[in-house]
Amino acid sequence: MFKMLSNYFHYLLQILFFKKNSILTIIFITASTLAFATPKMTGFKPDLHGYRFVNSFRNDFIKEFDVTTGGLCGGMVYSALDYYFKHKAISQQNYRPAVQTPLHDYIYDRQVHSLADNLDKWAETGFNPFGWRNSEFFNWGLQGFNGGRIQELREAIDRGRPIPLGLQSYGGKENNMDRTGNHQVLAIGYDMGRYKGDLKTNKEDLKIFIYDPNHPNIIRTLVPDIKTASYYYRDNYTGTDTKFNRWRTYFVDKKYSVHTPPKTASTIRNTNSKLVRELIFEITTGNDDLRGGNDNLNIIIYTKENLPQTFKNINRSKHWIGNYTQTVKVTLKKPIPVTDILRVTLTTTFSGGMFGDNWNMNGLKISALGDQLYDEHENPLFRFTGERKAFTAHIVKPSTTVVTAHPPLGKCIAQVENKISWDYKGNKRWGAKNLSRLCRGEEGSIEPASCFDKVMHGGINWGGGTQWKWQNAINLCEGVTNANATIRCFQGEIKRGKIWQNAITTCEK
Repeated sequence: MFKMLSNYFHYLLQILFFKKNSILTIIFITASTLAFATPKMTGFKPDLHGYRFVNSFRNDFIKEFDVTTGGLCGGMVYSALDYYFKHKAISQQNYRPAVQTPLHDYIYDRQVHSLADNLDKWAETGFNPFGWRNSEFFNWGLQGFNGGRIQELREAIDRGRPIPLGLQSYGGKENNMDRTGNHQVLAIGYDMGRYKGDLKTNKEDLKIFIYDPNHPNIIRTLVPDIKTASYYYRDNYTGTDTKFNRWRTYFVDKKYSVHTPPKTASTIRNTNSKLVRELIFEITTGNDDLRGGNDNLNIIIYTKENLPQTFKNINRSKHWIGNYTQTVKVTLKKPIPVTDILRVTLTTTFSGGMFGDNWNMNGLKISALGDQLYDEHENPLFRFTGERKAFTAHIVKPSTTVVTAHPPLGKCIAQVENKISWDYKGNKRWGAKNLSRLCRGEEGSIEPASCFDKVMHGGINWGGGTQWKWQNAINLCEGVTNANATIRCFQGEIKRGKIWQNAITTCEK
């Protein structure tokens, strides 16, 4: 180092001796050769201009043959850029939009553009028989001259323009797991370090700063691995290598053009933070899909004071693929206390018969104002058919305190606890949550307790015998004001040929 500095000062003295009038210019230029490059960033910030939900889409590519594709990374990158360049606020929702919603369909449309416009690039980087072009492809990403990738990237970033990148899969496995396949991300900055883009020394100094839809709200750093001739993410926070995310090379997508994105759906805010206006439904389909078309899903929300609110065709006649979760937002007619929401019924329009649809719902999660109101998952949680068209979720009210004992005793709870067995083994010690559910809204009445006792232990036939699951008995008797009327209603529905699930839905409070 001292020898190098000595040579520089010797050179400076020579210049000063012969070029006295250029002293300031010469000192500036010479000193710059001693400095390292600093990061060059655009104004795009992932936590402000990127989406808050993860790119976990699965796409219904060929419905008839159940062919699906994974991810909409290119669509998320393109559409995020659209919002950025149009100076429009991007969606703040933290859940993946459901199919047939404006945001989902726009992202999907932009995905198609991102792929169609770059078919030549994907074909070029994908043609690598026997790995013969590994080194060539790797060096493309390091070349800073004659149209190299780094040159193209720097030209865009230096103009303040984020630019999409296509990442070509490295292939192979890492810890017996397939590495990441082809991917699309957004370059928002770079740092050359000591590297000059000349394919010589200090290549490992190169850093490309990335917005990756698979990792919302953070900046990822793409760096070269000289030993394996590949590119991977180096974690910004721990300094550890994440070599599972590894690619052979990348190309700069210069074909992106700005489109006008849809207006962001605003979240309705209540002046009273204790009231709820919107419910979020996360509905998981199992291995039997929801057909769509004429076979669709409705939601009915029952509240304490108001008439039921029905939301028809929440899948918008769209096919819901198997083993995938759709997220749907519904907006109530007016804000209500969250404690007024009693239950939610999902109903289908299936016609039944030989050509009717069947659908396995493996999970249902309902939330509002950040509170989880319902969250159940089984395989399946409920199978909808032409005969079984309704499933009811009874809402458990969110609690702001930890329940360490049973609720204060009212007439209903006093009639149940230590007096009525909740099963057929004589267990009379109830859980606080189940007591609250059964007696909710009628704590001063014994009617819910009487209903449960007669249903469970009074020989009431549910259509397949008199042995009930206690959960179903609670569903029927929860908060009833007239036990005998509720039971008569149920028995009448069974006699008319309804299955017990639909009979409960008809007769519950």
